[in-house]
Amino acid sequence: MKCPFCGSTENKVVDSRDSETGEAIRRRRECLSCAKRFTTYERIESLPLFVVKKDGRREEFSHRKLLDGLLVAAKKEKIADYTGVISQAGRVPIIVDVDAFALQNAYEMNYSVSEGKVLALVNVGASVTNVNVLSGSTSMFWRDITFGGNQYTDAIQREMSLSFEQAEDLKKGQAVGDRTVQQVIPILNSVSEDFSGELRKTLDFFTATSGADRVDEIVLAGGGSGVLNLDATLRDKFGIPVTIMDPFKKVTVDEKVFNPEQLADLGPSMAIAVGLAMRKLGDA
Repeated sequence: MKCPFCGSTENKVVDSRDSETGEAIRRRRECLSCAKRFTTYERIESLPLFVVKKDGRREEFSHRKLLDGLLVAAKKEKIADYTGVISQAGRVPIIVDVDAFALQNAYEMNYSVSEGKVLALVNVGASVTNVNVLSGSTSMFWRDITFGGNQYTDAIQREMSLSFEQAEDLKKGQAVGDRTVQQVIPILNSVSEDFSGELRKTLDFFTATSGADRVDEIVLAGGGSGVLNLDATLRDKFGIPVTIMDPFKKVTVDEKVFNPEQLADLGPSMAIAVGLAMRKLGDA
C-alpha cells in the first residue's frame, strides 16, 4: 500500500473499524517514512453481474438500463396524474424527467466535468434528499433518502417551543425575538450529524456495490443545503471537499428583472428546476 504523500510502501495500521453498513473495514494507516496518516478501506471483491438474454447472450448488468426499464414500466395512471395537473394549469406537458437526472443536468451545464472524478450530487429537499453519484458524466448510482429540511425545523420547534414559521426563520439564520442564531446552532449541528450518518450509509453502500473505492467530492443543492454549518459538518465527517451548487453560474440573467443577491440566495433550491428547464424535446 503506497503512501499518497511520499509513495513509500512501508506503513502500519493504527486503527481499524467497521463502516456503518458493516460492508467494509476502515483502516487508519501511518506512513513509516513521512509519519503522515491516511485512510484505506477493505471490502470483499465484488464479481460483475451478468444478465442472460432470451437469445442466450450474456450481458453485463447495467443500472442505467434497469432504470430505463422501470421508467417504461411506470404506471400510466401515475404519469397521467402529473400531466393532468400541468394541463389544468394551461400548459402542455412534453417531457417527464427524473429529479436525480435533472440535478445532473443542472450541474453539467454550469461546471466542467472531470473524467474519473467521483462526485456525489446531494439535493436536500423538505422531506426527501436525492443522491446521484457520478463518475465523470456517467451516473453510477442514485437513491432517495427520507431526510430533509423538515427535520431541522421540527427539532427547533420541539427544543425551543416555537411556531413553524419562527423555526424556519431561525433555520435560515434569522433571529426571532430574543432567540438568537447562536442558540439554535447546537440543534442544527445535532440534526446535521444525523443527516451525515444517513448519507454515509448511502455512500458506503455505493462503494461496496459499485466497485468504486471512493467519493471525491460532495455537491449540495436544494433548499436544505443552506442550513447553517451543514456543509462544514459534512466536510468534517467525510474528509472531502463539500460545495454548494450554483445552478445559475453560467446563466445570463437580466439584473434589471432579477435581483442578483436574491437569486444567489434562492439558487441552490432551484437546481432541479434549472435541470428540468434545460431538457428539450428530442433529448436522450
